[in-house]
Amino acid sequence: MIIGDVMRGEVGQGKKYGYDVQLTFRPTLIIKGSMKRDVTLYTSSQPPFDRFELGGTYAIFLYGSNEVSFCSMVLPFWVSISSREELEEYINRKDIEGVVNYKPLLDYVKP
Repeated sequence: MIIGDVMRGEVGQGKKYGYDVQLTFRPTLIIKGSMKRDVTLYTSSQPPFDRFELGGTYAIFLYGSNEVSFCSMVLPFWVSISSREELEEYINRKDIEGVVNYKPLLDYVKP
């Protein structure tokens, strides 16, 4: 489980396992796991996978692989998050609808 930014993306025919989008994702906050550097993610350009934007920040639950599939939970953020404090501040915002649903993430981030 990581929060990070989409740094680069490439679309091509059948990149890996039929997925046609290859993303370079830079972790900014490791919630669970040990990723320290950029990671390559594979997904599809078809709905519901077409939710990634270049420069966007997302929490991604990878379930032990680098494939974003139907089983992967992806939560978008409107700002880059790099610390527990920033995550907590974001979750407590009243001007962004639905962020209260992100509150369980705090249970996994060390204080």
